[in-house]
Amino acid sequence: MRRIMLAGTVLVVAVLSIAASSSDLAQVAAATTYYVSAAGNDATGTPNDPAKPYRSPRGAYSDIPADITRGSGDHVIQLMDGTVYGQLTMTAKLTDQAHRIILRAADGATPIMDAYSTADGSRGRVVNNPALRIQASHVIVQGLRFHNTSLDTTINRHQVMVRVDGSNVVIDDNYFDGNDRSPTQFDMFLLVCAGASDNVISGNRFDYSGGKGLIYVGAGCGGGSPGRQTIRNNALSRFGNNPQDICAAINFGGSGGSLAGNNSLIENNTIYDNGGACYGLLNTNGSALTVRNNIFSKITGRRFAIGCSGVNASSSGIAYNSVMHGNTNNVEATCSGGGGWALEDYYSEDPYFVNPGAVPPDLHVESTTGSRRNGTSMWIIDTH
Repeated sequence: MRRIMLAGTVLVVAVLSIAASSSDLAQVAAATTYYVSAAGNDATGTPNDPAKPYRSPRGAYSDIPADITRGSGDHVIQLMDGTVYGQLTMTAKLTDQAHRIILRAADGATPIMDAYSTADGSRGRVVNNPALRIQASHVIVQGLRFHNTSLDTTINRHQVMVRVDGSNVVIDDNYFDGNDRSPTQFDMFLLVCAGASDNVISGNRFDYSGGKGLIYVGAGCGGGSPGRQTIRNNALSRFGNNPQDICAAINFGGSGGSLAGNNSLIENNTIYDNGGACYGLLNTNGSALTVRNNIFSKITGRRFAIGCSGVNASSSGIAYNSVMHGNTNNVEATCSGGGGWALEDYYSEDPYFVNPGAVPPDLHVESTTGSRRNGTSMWIIDTH
C-alpha cells in the first residue's frame, strides 16, 4: 500500500490486496468439505474424509446436493495439491448467503484449472466449456490458477477462461494466466454474462491476453444483461497482444443504451501495458460506473486509458483520484451522442512498480516503509 498526495487528498493505492473479508469464509466451521487430489477417485470420494478424496472438481461438485439450504453451512470443494485439473461447470443449485458453494485451494497448494486438461477425466477443450463456468449463485472461488481458454459459440466464438452466469459470486485471489499460449483477438479471461449481479471480483492477477477483455461484462451475453459488479484490487497486464477492434483490460461491452453492469464500482485496480492496442477501461453501453483510485500505466497507441470508443449512447463519467502515467491518451473526452470521460484529482508521477519487466509483471508499488515481494517472505525497503 502506498499513499500519494493529490491536492490535499490522500490517495491510497492498494494493489493486489488479496485477503478475503471475514464474512467470506466465516462459516467454514459448519462446512461440508469435498477433498480433491491427484490421488483421489471420483467413485469412492467421500465428503468430510480427507483419506477418501475425489479425483476431479467435477466429481466432487456432482455430489453436492441440489438444495444445500436444507442443511447446515457451506459446501467446500478443496483442491489439495498442485495438480492440473480439467473443466468444471457449477450448475445451478439452491443456495443462499448462509449456504454457499466454495471452490478453493488448500493452504500452501497451487492448483491449476486448465480448459485443455483431461488428466482428471474432464473432456478437455470442447465448445462452451471454459476451465470454469459458474451457473450457481452464492459461490466463492479463491486461490486458483486458471490456464487456457475454450470456445464459447454463444458469444460469437470468443475464447473464455472463466464464465460467470450466477449472482452473489466472489472471485478472489486467483491468477488468470495467459502465458505459454498463443493469445487470440477473441480472448475473454473472465466473462460475466446473463443476469449475473452483485458479484465481487477482487485481488486477482490477470496477465497476457489478446483482445476483447481480461474482464468482460457483456450485454446480451447468455440471453441477459449483467447487473452491478464490484471490481477492486486487481492487477491486469499485457492485454493487447492480438487485438480486436474494440478491446480493453476491463470491458463493459454492448451497444450504446444497453445496461451491462449498471452502477458497477471499479476501484483500486492497476491496469498496465496494452501493447499499444487496447483501452484500459472501456464502456460501450449506457451503464453508469463509479471509477476511483485506479492506476493506468503504459496505455499507448491510439487508445485511451478510459474511453467509450465513440459508440453512440455509450457511458461517460468522471474518474476520481486516478494515477495516469506513461499513457498516450488518458480519457476520451467526447463520446458519440454527447458526453465523455473526465478526470478529477489525478496524479501523473511514476508509480514505481517493483518489477514491471517480470513475467508476470510485479505491479506492487514501491514503499519507503517496505513491502513483501511476490512469492517471497523477504521485506524490502524501497527508495521511492
